[in-house]
Parts: sequence; C-alpha cells; structure tokens
Amino acid sequence: MIKLTKRCGPGVVEELNKALVQEPREKKITRGRKLQVDTTVVEANIHHPTDSGLLVDGVRVITRTIKKIREAGIPLAEAFHNRQRSIKKTYL
Repeated sequence: MIKLTKRCGPGVVEELNKALVQEPREKKITRGRKLQVDTTVVEANIHHPTDSGLLVDGVRVITRTIKKIREAGIPLAEAFHNRQRSIKKTYL
C-alpha cells in the first residue's frame, strides 16, 4: 500500500478504496465501513519468448486448428502433415 501511495498519490488510493467499498454496499453484500486488504508480491524471473519458442507455439496452434477443421468434416485443399514432433526435437 505504501508503494502504491508513493507511485499514484494518496488521492488516487483514497478514490480506489471508495470505489472498492461502494459496489458491495450498494448491493447490500456488506456494510463496508472499512476495507482490509492483504497482498503479497513475489519477485520472479520473467521468461521472455524466444523465436524458436514462438515457432513451437504457432505450430501447435495451427495443428490444433487443422485437427478441429478435419473433425468438423470440412475438406482441406492439400494434405497437412503434423510437424509437432520434429519441431519439438529441433526446439529442444
């Protein structure tokens, strides 16, 4: 809460708190005189996508889509070969 107050200012935090309490009060879920929030922030390493990882994801999505098209009974113009196994080997 302290970092949010420093970053946005105390006025923004006060308005945010009012908005969070107002809706449950209007719906008569709670009387909502006070709001207590418990948050935890954990620092983590960010995994940025690589070109090869994006390629694997793309092949997976295209293969899944073609499979759904075949199951729907729609004829394909050309033969489609599943390349997931070979792409995965190349990726690894």
